[in-house]
Amino acid sequence: MSHKIMGSMIIDSEELGYVLGSLNGDGSIYVRYPQGTACLCVTDKDFVDYYRAQLSKIFPYKINEYVRKKNNYPSKKMFYIVQFNSFEYCNFLNNFILAHVSGKPHTL
Repeated sequence: MSHKIMGSMIIDSEELGYVLGSLNGDGSIYVRYPQGTACLCVTDKDFVDYYRAQLSKIFPYKINEYVRKKNNYPSKKMFYIVQFNSFEYCNFLNNFILAHVSGKPHTL
């Protein structure tokens, strides 16, 4: 199955499944027109690198990556953050996750 977003197609694939699962488990999606942001924040650099590689296969726009030290945590671990901004993509991902978790699509 494929989904048309902003003139391009997203095909149901392993890459899409990985991105959706990662965001659902360790990320967040913020959707409020006209803004949309998806962010993954974890301490495992290898996980972030693989997530970014999968995301870049389905998301044709700029993907931001940051490294931050969280001083408010006792371990003061480094957090790796991957973020992208697109209302259309975030709305699609949010609705896809909600449809498969709740069994019905979520509308804004």
